[in-house]
Amino acid sequence: MQKKYEQIVDWVNTEIQDGTLVRGDRLPSENELMERFGVSRQTVRRALEELAENGLVEGRRGSGTYVTVNTRQHKDEEIRIAVMLTCV
Repeated sequence: MQKKYEQIVDWVNTEIQDGTLVRGDRLPSENELMERFGVSRQTVRRALEELAENGLVEGRRGSGTYVTVNTRQHKDEEIRIAVMLTCV
């Protein structure tokens, strides 16, 4: 069973992936999220902390929480990582 804060995280992730929310967009306020998901402020804050830790949003004191990634730009890009090892 999914935790309540994970529902909010999943919703924001989906909105970003769908392009509904793009870089610079403001997320709904804590009060709006509390009402929409029927959860406490603590639950909303936990979800926003999780999203911020993942680099998807940033909180601006007195202004709100904003999307920091532009998935439309990076959606079809392929990311490759190379590891080089040397032996002595």
